[in-house]
Amino acid sequence: MRPSSEARVGIGSLLALQLLTSVAGVLLLSRMAPAVEHILMDNVYSTVAVEEMLLVLAAEEPPEQFEEALARAHSNVTEDAELPLLARIDAEHQAALDGDAQARARVARDLRDLGAVNHQSMEDADALAQRLGLAGAWAMALLGFLGFLVSIGLVRRVQDRLLRPIVELDAVLEAVRAGDLHRRCSWVSADRQVARTMANLDWVLDRRGPAQAPIEEDPRLRGALLALLDRETERPQVLGGPNGMVFAVNAVGLSALHGDHSAPRLLAAARAGTPPDGWQAEALGEGLLLLTGPVPAPAAAASPASPSPPDSALP
Repeated sequence: MRPSSEARVGIGSLLALQLLTSVAGVLLLSRMAPAVEHILMDNVYSTVAVEEMLLVLAAEEPPEQFEEALARAHSNVTEDAELPLLARIDAEHQAALDGDAQARARVARDLRDLGAVNHQSMEDADALAQRLGLAGAWAMALLGFLGFLVSIGLVRRVQDRLLRPIVELDAVLEAVRAGDLHRRCSWVSADRQVARTMANLDWVLDRRGPAQAPIEEDPRLRGALLALLDRETERPQVLGGPNGMVFAVNAVGLSALHGDHSAPRLLAAARAGTPPDGWQAEALGEGLLLLTGPVPAPAAAASPASPSPPDSALP
């Protein structure tokens, strides 16, 4: 899997969880809305009808108002317990409206019970809405926690598969740049493509070769180099290798190179393309560089001998 594909999978998972959370919220609200509507349509309307019928009985309002309220109660039956109560009210409401006190008391009691049935139904619907809200809240909290876990897993995976290998590659390049040619990539749990990049870098470093053993370690080769350099008896010569190594200096150079004109500084300046005045650089291949300097100034002449003592000083 390529890094871009792996990142797309992780981001896609987070987006899917966010979408699922949004859908769950919409479904929760869509389930709660019917519960509230059920309270309004099935119970509140019946309760209002009961209140109107009681008002007619108490205030002796026009009988037509009682009949209309009773018709609305009949059309809005939602509970089985309402049917026998409405049947008794149908049978005795006319006598109650005509002034029969006992019939009026029985109808009022039945209306009270009818209102209690609707109130209980409203409480049940409210409890259902509360349960739906609580379940939806826990569902959304669970989805949020799941998204948090997926985010942590994605961050750790990206860190292990992408970030740490990149840091390892940078560390290897920095080590090689500092002169450590033995440094290689450690096989962390990298993505396949990143691992291939690390393997290719190791291959390039192996082709370049590890730090070569200094030529000074071979006495015979060192002697041959010194003999060749010492053929130049007038000008200093310095033979340098890769990474600023000094392989050999002829005898003139040993006596002439010091301070700002030391062999390592001369090699560094020559490789930077700014050799000191009078110095010439010649690339010999394989990273070898031969520096040839100007003829050193002659040393100051010795002070003249002191004069002979006067004849008078002779014995």
